[in-house]
Amino acid sequence: MVCKGGGRSLRAAGFLVNHDYANVVNMQNGIVGWVQSGFPFKGDKSSVISNSCDCSKPGCC
Repeated sequence: MVCKGGGRSLRAAGFLVNHDYANVVNMQNGIVGWVQSGFPFKGDKSSVISNSCDCSKPGCC
C-alpha cells in the first residue's frame, strides 16, 4: 500500500492484516520517500513532494 507519507497506508495495511490478509506490504515514507530516494516515477515529481496537498483535493487523503 502507498500514500503520500506512509501513515495512512500503514493504518490501512494494519486493518487488512487484522482481517486475515496475509500478503500486505506498506511502503515506508510513502510516495514522497520513494521519489526523494530517486526511484522511478512517472509524472511530475514536483507535484508529489510539494506541501500543497490537502484533503480538499482528490487523491490527497
